[in-house]
Amino acid sequence: MKKPVKIILTVVTVLVIAGLLTGEAMFFLHMKDRNEKLGERVEELQAELDKAKEDIGKLEKVNEEAFSEKSLVKSIKSALEEHIGIDAELFEDAQTIDDLIEIFFENKWQEEIHEIWDDTAVVEAYRSGSADGLSEEDAYVLETASAIIDEIITDGMTDYEKELAVYNWQVKYIRYDEEHFSPIPVDVDEYEYNYYPYGVLKYHSAICVGNATTFKLFMDMLDIDCRIIHSTEQGEHAWNLVCLDGEWYHVDVTFDGGYEEPDYAYFNVPDSFKLGGGYPWDTEEFPAAEGFKYCYCLNNAVEAESKEEVVRLIKDMLDDGIGGSVFVKSKSRIRGLENAVDELSGNAWVWLEQDGAEVGGYYLYQIQVESGEDLW
Repeated sequence: MKKPVKIILTVVTVLVIAGLLTGEAMFFLHMKDRNEKLGERVEELQAELDKAKEDIGKLEKVNEEAFSEKSLVKSIKSALEEHIGIDAELFEDAQTIDDLIEIFFENKWQEEIHEIWDDTAVVEAYRSGSADGLSEEDAYVLETASAIIDEIITDGMTDYEKELAVYNWQVKYIRYDEEHFSPIPVDVDEYEYNYYPYGVLKYHSAICVGNATTFKLFMDMLDIDCRIIHSTEQGEHAWNLVCLDGEWYHVDVTFDGGYEEPDYAYFNVPDSFKLGGGYPWDTEEFPAAEGFKYCYCLNNAVEAESKEEVVRLIKDMLDDGIGGSVFVKSKSRIRGLENAVDELSGNAWVWLEQDGAEVGGYYLYQIQVESGEDLW
């Protein structure tokens, strides 16, 4: 009996050991397969990581090239040639952004100076009541300008009131064509006509010459003596001289544009004010503008005699969220005002536009206040 039992036990033991070995073998086989799959996944992830590093390297290189000054200069040259038609050879010697700016604003790219449009035919037609012989463009100018005059001019107005009405209309309805002045044309028709009344009245878009010729047209139609100053010494700019009660004043519609409301900073100002902010002109060719009776900014200026009073005025504007120009007049020169104004530039832009031009026995200052919201 002992021998069969021993045999049975032996068999059972062998079977148990074999089972254990089989299970262990299965376990190890499973782990081996899993490790192989994990290894493959690790290799895949490593490949993806290497690819990502490679892409990042390329992006960094592209980014570095894109924002290098050399690359920017090259891109600007291409844009000037492609979008504006300026021959890139003009900028051949430009190696930096400063070089481009210097060449650009020396007007080496701008060979054409705009002609000053002659309004004689339209004005004579307005006075005679007959449009016979006018070109299609001039007929449009006559009809449109006449309708505007009928709308904004009433009987009994003084010459000053008529001038102010025209100025207000023009600043409100004519946008300054900065893109074309640059010049980067968006609409070919506007670009072709924005320098004289036909384009200005048709498209409500103008550069400085267009503003000046349109304003003169209205003044001539209203029998108010007006001239155009066409400055070309430091880049082209044009504005008007207007005679009221025998005295001359500068009117620069372009300089006063760009705001929701008229700025009036260059509406009826004398030589002393215009010389402080603007382009040069031949003073021998034009009558001296010394009038101040109708100088809007002088007549509407706040009188102050100290730097502290002006600072308080500006702080009140900032506290009330009021932006735009404020004019200050003083019987004596206010010392240190520029530094005081600069110190106020915190969450707003505050700067001194006119620093004490002598007008009508006063020193006249213009401070510009623009909040961040207004700017952006």
